[in-house]
Amino acid sequence: MIRALQMLGSPLAAWQEVVAANRGFLWGFFAVLLPFMALGIGLENAGILKFGVQRGEFGKVVQVSRELVARHAFVEALSGLAIAFLAAKLVAHVGSGMNIRVGYGRVFAVVACALMPIYLLKIPDAHPAIPTWVCFAVGAALSCGILYHGVGLGLQPEQTKGFGLLMLTIMIVVALAAVSHLLSAFTLDEVIFKNLKVPGL
Repeated sequence: MIRALQMLGSPLAAWQEVVAANRGFLWGFFAVLLPFMALGIGLENAGILKFGVQRGEFGKVVQVSRELVARHAFVEALSGLAIAFLAAKLVAHVGSGMNIRVGYGRVFAVVACALMPIYLLKIPDAHPAIPTWVCFAVGAALSCGILYHGVGLGLQPEQTKGFGLLMLTIMIVVALAAVSHLLSAFTLDEVIFKNLKVPGL
């Protein structure tokens, strides 16, 4: 988790250490994706419960029910896990098409690290005065910075194929993360999943 955080300040050095330690799926899932998902989603939804959300034409702040917040968190977590696995699968498939032989575990670790800032930016997203898509855009920009070194060092493509793989990886990760963000935003606005039952509630 600490190594992943270092990627925000000094991504090159952090990626060199991750590659040297041969980090793969287990590290990406348990040390990066799950902790940052739990932190971001947990604090965001605690903030939503405390501060409320903006609703209506004039952006009036209203309180929301615990059931709605739980439904929002559930959709965020479920869609977040789905897009992480799908993004890693798509990037691995693209790499294979470019004759870049790298295991799924290493690809998943790269994707998990790229998603980390998107989940961190969910924390300020809890405040109703901060536009949700601004938080997502900042997180996505930081994600691109992490992928810049992550694709080159983590996936080690040939120099002639590296830029193409980087661009495709950025498009896959950011596009799928945007879909997850849209689903959770629509859930909070009660546009979709109105009757979804959250396990345990």
